Amino acid sequence: MSSDPDSFLHHCQSILKRRAVFGKIVILCEGNIQNYESGRSPQNYKKQVRMADANFYNACVPKSWTQHRPEFFTCGGRGNVLKTYFELLKLHEDNPQNSYLNPDNLFAIVDCDFTPQEIFDYIYSTIDEIFHSLYDGLKVNPHNFKKHCIFVTGFVHKEGYFLIPELKEVFDDFPERPHYRSSSVVRNLLDLQGLYLRMATELDQDADLMNHWDHVHPRISSHFPCDYTNPKQFSLQWKKIVQECQDIQTKSDLIHTLLAIRKAKQYWENYIVPPPDYPLDIQTYRDSLILAIGRFYSENSDNPRYHIPFLLRSLQELRSQ
Repeated sequence: MSSDPDSFLHHCQSILKRRAVFGKIVILCEGNIQNYESGRSPQNYKKQVRMADANFYNACVPKSWTQHRPEFFTCGGRGNVLKTYFELLKLHEDNPQNSYLNPDNLFAIVDCDFTPQEIFDYIYSTIDEIFHSLYDGLKVNPHNFKKHCIFVTGFVHKEGYFLIPELKEVFDDFPERPHYRSSSVVRNLLDLQGLYLRMATELDQDADLMNHWDHVHPRISSHFPCDYTNPKQFSLQWKKIVQECQDIQTKSDLIHTLLAIRKAKQYWENYIVPPPDYPLDIQTYRDSLILAIGRFYSENSDNPRYHIPFLLRSLQELRSQ
């Protein structure tokens, strides 16, 4: 989002004045809205739901949520999402007659990421405090859910949710099965297990993770005993455990643990591609695949291992009370 104060204020006011938010849960999420800031019509804001993050979250809404579904708004990066959340509350409080928003129905979801993020005027002062309250091991903690209006992903980035092992059947059944680009010209059918090993092997190549290792690894150390001296040592031990593991559920847990500290975005964007004969562009292909992934989550929203749909299901139940 632009740093222009006028554009930011206009964006916030446009959300408040949208009749579509009346009586609904509103969820702010990350996503670039730069292309829509120059347009001042409500129609431009309808396009936001087709942006990547909002598109995925909307696809994850539980199948049972058929009426008064939540409204999603992309608000830029993580810091801007938080800034927008608090600005909306302030603007509504200052002039509730000029707002369709119910502040009790306002929520935000942001990537956990590595960089520390302070939060002011909230019950939790950092993103990591939210994380440790919201998650119990690999699952959402349903007992703490009601404490939160700002949610964080259980994986580093939302793209981690595009690559969990449980999606293998989705990929296998997709009309144009995903391929893995190992070079500029070579494409092979996606091998998830090989991808996870590569992600682990390259763990110590992530300078951002190296710089923030001491505050990132506690996200998983409470439920996964390992050598946390540095990412390299963790990688070596994690790969050994995974390669020796024969139990499917345990191996899945190990991969979820990796995704909690490994950025998946670069692998999704740089390596996951359509078959060589796919007639359209890569982004169109990925958008279609994301919708299929979202359908998987929407049909499994009762499982706290699947963080995003479970949080949405919890909001649905909260709304019905």
